[in-house]
Amino acid sequence: MDRRELAGISRPARLAWLLCFALLLLGYTALKEPKHNWDMIGYVASAYSYLGLEGAELHQATYADVRAATDDARFAELTASTDYRRTVHQDPVALEQQAQYRTRVVYVLATLLTSLFTETLSAATYYVSVTAAVLTLLLLGGLLLRERLAVFLLFPFALAAANLTALARYSTPDMLAAMVATAIVCLGLRRPRLAMALLPLLPATRTDYIILAPLLAWALYQRRHRFELAAVLLVAGGAYLAINHFFGAPGYLTMFNFALIQDYPPYQASIVASSNPSDYLAAYATGLQTLASQSAAWVILLGALLALRPLIARDRSFTRCSLEGFTLASAAFALLHFALYPAGHYRFYFAATGLALAMIFTTLSRHLPCRQDPTG
Repeated sequence: MDRRELAGISRPARLAWLLCFALLLLGYTALKEPKHNWDMIGYVASAYSYLGLEGAELHQATYADVRAATDDARFAELTASTDYRRTVHQDPVALEQQAQYRTRVVYVLATLLTSLFTETLSAATYYVSVTAAVLTLLLLGGLLLRERLAVFLLFPFALAAANLTALARYSTPDMLAAMVATAIVCLGLRRPRLAMALLPLLPATRTDYIILAPLLAWALYQRRHRFELAAVLLVAGGAYLAINHFFGAPGYLTMFNFALIQDYPPYQASIVASSNPSDYLAAYATGLQTLASQSAAWVILLGALLALRPLIARDRSFTRCSLEGFTLASAAFALLHFALYPAGHYRFYFAATGLALAMIFTTLSRHLPCRQDPTG
């Protein structure tokens, strides 16, 4: 097949299309209508704690910042709509015990840096997400630069429909974490050794991405670099442990009970993990219903099945350091993440969703019939 037929339009024109789509769509949906979800409070408090504030001073600065960024109705929703929100708003001790937010080191630092250009830290939390969404779109679109024009042009719309724009509106590290993971994958396709060196960034972006690090390492593995890869994974594991220890992060069972069983008790230090198996089974049942109701799960499943085809067919040309290999690694991450923490929300799996979509559209492009040359 002639590569010019696949190109259709020049690479700079394709990149310009991706950038325009990203800026217009993400700019409108994210900057005009930020989500102002409650996590914004946790990350604003974390940013102020990085600056040395604590106790009543931390509490006052956090809520003053959030108040400046929201209208009356939204501020009331964030501070009084549930017992958890009301208690954290009223008691500085409860706010300081939300230690899980402080462990998202890269996101909090990015928020502090971005706040130099915004009026509030609250605004900076979602500007980081918007920026990460733009970069993720460019990175994933770059994987399809040489595919059929029609497929390439439709790909950004598919990403938007797969919750890219929705996630860009959140004040959470999920979009940034997906961007870091996608960047490592894109770099791994060209420079596997350099991509290996970036794996410790994953747990510093989201501590649960420590699950993803060894899975991407599987795709990046080359026998001649096995000792370097082992060293990098040890560094990633050390970073995970150091971050959790330094910030006094709650343990696994505490967070599981906090979010999935006990409905967000405000004082995490007093949480006692349930010993009733039915509580955990109920959490998995609810999470499975949530997961099955979201398109991301089915996109990841289809992408994984397409990526498995060379292995099923025993294709000797298959290499782990390929779009197929990285798609399988990210799908395994989504599966393991749900097995350990069955929240089932699409925001935890966007890195896998984006790669699965790239796999689907690449497969579609390569199986479309060729146009016949009318000149013979």
